[in-house]
Amino acid sequence: MRSPAWRWLLVAALALALTLLAVALVPPTAHLGQGDQVAIYATVVRHLVAQSRSAWPVIFVEPRLVARVKPEEPPANGGLVPAGLVEALQDLAPRVELASAEEAIDWSRDQPGWGMATRDDGILVTLGPIQAQPDGTVLVAAQWHVHAVNGGCYEYRLRRVGAWAVVEATLQWLS
Repeated sequence: MRSPAWRWLLVAALALALTLLAVALVPPTAHLGQGDQVAIYATVVRHLVAQSRSAWPVIFVEPRLVARVKPEEPPANGGLVPAGLVEALQDLAPRVELASAEEAIDWSRDQPGWGMATRDDGILVTLGPIQAQPDGTVLVAAQWHVHAVNGGCYEYRLRRVGAWAVVEATLQWLS
């Protein structure tokens, strides 16, 4: 006959195992609040625009999180950019707006050798989902396009040091 202590030990072990499994199944980015997500994406866009060394009259931000590190990869499926991102970037350019690639392109300006250009001489920024890393950093892919054949992608590593800061920016591709 087993003692009641074994039953309680078994119940406690099962409860601990289920708790650990539940924690492992929750994506680490689920723990990031909307404020953190806005701060991360705003930091990435600011860094990307600074690296372009240009003053853009308009910055178009793709509303879907579909950026990918490798051009041959399928688009990411990360949902929508967090509410508040456009407002957080208003000081970066005279105009910042959400616009899909289809909306940001001026289809009437086909430039030989360059392809279609963005409307109003702006830049189109496409962001990818935030990917939490075991070391406490996060990775974010950010693509930009000015013309159909003029763009690129950086993968940014950010760490929270008081505020979110870029600790590494790796150019993944350039066209």
